[in-house]
Amino acid sequence: NVESEKKLHGKLYLVDLAGSEKVSKTGAEGAVLDEAKNINKSLSALGNVIAALADGNKSHVPYRDSKLTRILQESLGGNARTTMVICCSPASYNEGETKSTLLFGQRAKTIKNVVSVNEELTAEEWKRRYEREKEKNNKMKLIILKLEAELQSWRNGKSVPVEEQVDVKTAAMEGEPGQTQAAMQSSFIGLVSGGVSAIPEAEKAQFEEEKLKLYQQLDDKDDEINSQGQLIEKLREQML
Repeated sequence: NVESEKKLHGKLYLVDLAGSEKVSKTGAEGAVLDEAKNINKSLSALGNVIAALADGNKSHVPYRDSKLTRILQESLGGNARTTMVICCSPASYNEGETKSTLLFGQRAKTIKNVVSVNEELTAEEWKRRYEREKEKNNKMKLIILKLEAELQSWRNGKSVPVEEQVDVKTAAMEGEPGQTQAAMQSSFIGLVSGGVSAIPEAEKAQFEEEKLKLYQQLDDKDDEINSQGQLIEKLREQML
């Protein structure tokens, strides 16, 4: 994208699978027989992979059993949309092959992949996302402060009217963008002065510790974004 400088990348696989053959019907010999054996072996490995993926409970999927399944690994169980067309014969002479092919397609149909766009973001886009997450984090901190104050009121045996209780969904949507830590602290003090006792020292210390951890995570993410931006600039200079 020329305007946003976002890059999308993907792969397209077109695979023509050989049909399963019964040697007793084809009468293959020599090199043709060896080829038929390899075809059936690869299709058997593919069937095992599809059965494992369709099961959903197996921790190991045997992709390495054949070159075919290794090539199709990303298409079958990766970040991909896959369309499979199966070919069957209407002749009663091929009843066995037709039945096994239909069962194969039925198993493959049960595989569900969760796909996402392969998007390569620029340093500017990472910064924008970071700022959005930072703003969201500030809103959640304010909600936590309000909930802590409300909880302390209940612990002290005081009831909180319904209209004064914190609605998390509404508070998250109505939070003021860019609200500073000082503003959140003043909101909390206002809640406490309204009749709610202060949080015990042990809980306050725990809250401060969690706050420092969150700030450290934000700083680390900021450093990572800056380093990625510098790396991109160096690569651009090398390309020029």
